[in-house]
Amino acid sequence: MAETEALDDESVSPRGPAVFTARIDQRRGTVRGWGRLDRRGADLLSGTVDTLRRRGHRHITVTLVRPGMAEPAAWQLLAGEVDRQAAQGVRLILR
Repeated sequence: MAETEALDDESVSPRGPAVFTARIDQRRGTVRGWGRLDRRGADLLSGTVDTLRRRGHRHITVTLVRPGMAEPAAWQLLAGEVDRQAAQGVRLILR
């Protein structure tokens, strides 16, 4: 299964969804996220990255469709995740 969670049409408004939703491509090691990313969502996203690493991915890309909707605490947690994954030999790219 390439995607574990998908957006439904009702969750997308012109300003984006209020909650964070992610589409995960386990085959490619990519995550694409929409919506307001808070610290809790960033923590869940970090867990997703860990799962992809445990499944053998050494290059993981996380794309936030509207990065301006991420709270500063979420960015801080994700920046730490980049360092933590690098210590495991994984290149994590946030965009």
